[in-house]
Amino acid sequence: MLLASAGRVSRWHQDVQPGDICVYPPGVDHDGIYGSGATYAAVSIAPSELVSVLGYESPLADPEFWNRTGVQLTNPLIGEEIRRRLAGIIRNLERNTVAASTQAVDFLRCSIIETFVTSFINAQPPDRAPRFYAGSRLVREVDN
Repeated sequence: MLLASAGRVSRWHQDVQPGDICVYPPGVDHDGIYGSGATYAAVSIAPSELVSVLGYESPLADPEFWNRTGVQLTNPLIGEEIRRRLAGIIRNLERNTVAASTQAVDFLRCSIIETFVTSFINAQPPDRAPRFYAGSRLVREVDN
């Protein structure tokens, strides 16, 4: 995910804005042009991790979706929220100097994966949007 850039950034000849996500399957070249410095957050996610968070029903759990290079453009407001969540997770990790429990590590891993996947879900056209219930979304719907 592009977090910030002082100038124009393009990946595979497509302009990328902060909040947009680039998918790099294993073994592919990274093609990018930078007008100036840029900051990225990168996550390497095993297909088994995606399935554990997405379930088998979601089209995003299909490995073929992740084996295509490309840019997922996100709504700027959603991109800002995703970047804010990631910054909060990183700040909490930096403050925690004590070794985390296995449950805490699992929770953080799922939170990071969910944060990235949220961008993909919101970038899908409405008629192709997968039916995915992230933990935060499910809690929000239950609260409502």
